[in-house]
Amino acid sequence: MNLLLLCIHLILWSGYSFVEYLSNRDKLSSKVILFVVFGYVAYLIAERLIERKRTALFVTILILGSFFGCQKILWMVF
Repeated sequence: MNLLLLCIHLILWSGYSFVEYLSNRDKLSSKVILFVVFGYVAYLIAERLIERKRTALFVTILILGSFFGCQKILWMVF
């Protein structure tokens, strides 16, 4: 179950990164709205699979931080 959630979240946040890359000329407000929508979808998926709201929120934030942290490290290396 946790591996499934991790895979779904990584696919979702990879999709977010790709959409953000495509919308590089958009305003900051559009990017914030996009981030909130993707974050909410990620939370809903986690809540459906875990069935605990607080744990789902914690896992969503943890995976989000891990994904973007690793992404920043990879951007620094390459």
